[in-house]
Amino acid sequence: MKINKNSKNYIKIIIPYNDIEMAIEKELLAFSKTVKINGFRKGRIPLKLVKKKYKNIVEEKVLFKKMKEKFLHFILENKIVPIKEPKYYPSQYITGKDFIYFVDTEKYPTIKIKKTKFDNIKKIIVNFDKNDTQFFIDNFIDNNNWIEKEKNINIGDEITIKYDVFLENKKINLDCSVYRFFVGKNEILKKIEKKIFTSSKNEKFSVFIKIDENYPEEKIQGKKIQIAIKILSIKGKKKQKIDKIKLKSINWNDSKENFLKKINQQMELEIKNINFIYLKKQIINNLILKNPIKLPSIWIEQELKSLKIYNDYFFEKNKKNFLIPLPYNNIVLQSKNRIKSKLLLNKIIENNKIKINDKKLKIYNEKIMKKYKNFSKKDIAMKKKKIKNILLENKAIDFLIKQAKTIEKKCSFKKAIYCALNI
Repeated sequence: MKINKNSKNYIKIIIPYNDIEMAIEKELLAFSKTVKINGFRKGRIPLKLVKKKYKNIVEEKVLFKKMKEKFLHFILENKIVPIKEPKYYPSQYITGKDFIYFVDTEKYPTIKIKKTKFDNIKKIIVNFDKNDTQFFIDNFIDNNNWIEKEKNINIGDEITIKYDVFLENKKINLDCSVYRFFVGKNEILKKIEKKIFTSSKNEKFSVFIKIDENYPEEKIQGKKIQIAIKILSIKGKKKQKIDKIKLKSINWNDSKENFLKKINQQMELEIKNINFIYLKKQIINNLILKNPIKLPSIWIEQELKSLKIYNDYFFEKNKKNFLIPLPYNNIVLQSKNRIKSKLLLNKIIENNKIKINDKKLKIYNEKIMKKYKNFSKKDIAMKKKKIKNILLENKAIDFLIKQAKTIEKKCSFKKAIYCALNI
């Protein structure tokens, strides 16, 4: 059997003509013993007559059987695991010539980890000062005191804007044209937020956005739109003074010093969590870049479909607001990267025999049982499996972080929060 592969997913297989002819002769002989033809007794029909009358039918049957047999032999010999039902594309069979056909299939990709040690991975370093502590208190400790501002927009400020959307200089009718959001919380498109940072109240400006081909709103898919914006109001959190009255209002019975110490501990914990997310993003990007995988198209299609459904739901839930970043932007690339990251992390877990601490898993499982006690056994089992996979993946990330060469990225607590929310 001579086998060649073309540039796509097709496999070219050549079957020698003598294999085909022998199989046809054998099938015709067996057929002659069961077929009925007027004027002849069953099993006594001349082979020449059977060939003349039924050769085309038998030939078609033999070719299809041979195609399946040879392809099965090929995947077993080459240790290939197909992930979709194969499609056969036969050429015309000519007596006395080798038979050629193509098989369209996709195989489970070969995962090889070439590199897991990465340089120049940025790690956030925050040296807390009074301004950081005050920012945390103002934004994370009960504070509903807002003040109107004219300019100097900061992270956490509440902005209200009016906007219009234009496609090819024609205004698009919107369900809502006024939008209120918080700066630095990934609630508005990055290109607009960057412009807003340097703007002031009542200022007007426009931005041009290239829309993804898979955007939920069909009429602007793949198009360039103009968004005209006017800033209506800017509100910032009023600085909170920590005194006995404030401590009493948040049920704090200890000293002010211990309260501030507790705040700093909480901030350090926040930075630890932010750093893990920040490092994880960089590690996964490097892992994908340094370990290329050729993905089966059927997987990409399935993942793309799943992400599109969620984007559509998110878009409708937010009243078709064109300014809100979708959970999955550049959806085709994200589909590929999600699949690749799962495959690569699973391979790292397998290669390095990474396991979860049984006690830790038991604690999580007990929490799941309490939280989802009214769910079906099947749903609870799925939740447990999902948690186990997340814990394994995070442990694999920890393993990779320890091998990485990090460089310090010094910033304020405020900037670190912004990094976390906009990764």
